Amino acid sequence: ESFLEDINNLLNSGEIPNLFPNEEKDTIISELKETAKREKGVHNTLEVWEYFIDRCRKNLHIVLCMSPIGDDLRVRIRKFPSLVNCCTINWFPNWPNEALESVGRYFLENLNFGEEENSLEKIVSVCVNFHSSILTYSAKYLEEVKRTNYATPTSYLQLLSGFKELFLQKQEEIVGGRAKYLGGITKLEETKERVEV
Repeated sequence: ESFLEDINNLLNSGEIPNLFPNEEKDTIISELKETAKREKGVHNTLEVWEYFIDRCRKNLHIVLCMSPIGDDLRVRIRKFPSLVNCCTINWFPNWPNEALESVGRYFLENLNFGEEENSLEKIVSVCVNFHSSILTYSAKYLEEVKRTNYATPTSYLQLLSGFKELFLQKQEEIVGGRAKYLGGITKLEETKERVEV
């Protein structure tokens, strides 16, 4: 929250109070004095500092990403009004299925699914179907119960990373179990040979 307070001040006035110690402030002013005099015709220290603040304001771009889930966004907007008054808000809509498929392929392409043909495409298709059905059922849930359930692109990314993590874990378990099984068969064959001799 203190970070957002600083961002709020920066958006509102162009500066964060007490951000620079006096030594740094003096250094900035002395380095910009000639430029400020040449460009704006300013002479005193306060005008040079305002020139610095104006340059920062013109050249500084801030991008904040916040989730609409829960009350946090609403509370933050009330506490820090510059997030609304001094910003452009972009609400990102749901991703189309083509984007979901592309992202799914990108996240899962390094996994070894064996030799079955089109395994990656089938798995990505199932993940897209999961996410799309969540969107459908969330709309139905909102209609019937009047409560919102958010299924954001972040939810889809979490689905993919959860699948990837579980897949690698199970793959490791299976490979380990197979190695133990093969080791056991080898021991049985060795024992059989010894008994026959």
